[in-house]
Amino acid sequence: MSNHAPSCTKSDIKKITKKLSKIIKLGDCVLLEGSLGVGKTEFAKNLLSAFGIKRFACGSPTFPIINEYNYLNNKIIHIDFYRLKNYGEIEDIGVPSYFWDENVIVISEWLNLFPKFERQVMKKENSNIWKVKLEFDKKYPTTKRKVSIFMGHH
Repeated sequence: MSNHAPSCTKSDIKKITKKLSKIIKLGDCVLLEGSLGVGKTEFAKNLLSAFGIKRFACGSPTFPIINEYNYLNNKIIHIDFYRLKNYGEIEDIGVPSYFWDENVIVISEWLNLFPKFERQVMKKENSNIWKVKLEFDKKYPTTKRKVSIFMGHH
């Protein structure tokens, strides 16, 4: 599946995340990409909200790195790779186990900083991997975003 929304307001992004929440299943991963300040954390919060999560950790999980939310007797895990320096740190805090757990949904930011690990995730069996790329709309950089969603599965 490939979907591209050329120019989205915050309201449009809420609609996109609502639709996405209806087709994402346990074991799936959502990989958010885009430059600093483009709205990856906001997209993640909208998606969490669409899943019925009411209380969020403050801000991006950049400082705690991992935020866990209860979802249908399982978990949604929001991981921000921005502060991690190397694969050893990813291993040390147990990140890989989340990506291969069939009873969680993983939403990640900045996974693309670790291309080798991202390639491993993209090969995950029996799951959908949703790549969401957010970009500033050059014409309306403060109010609109371009959103591209690509889905791969095995």
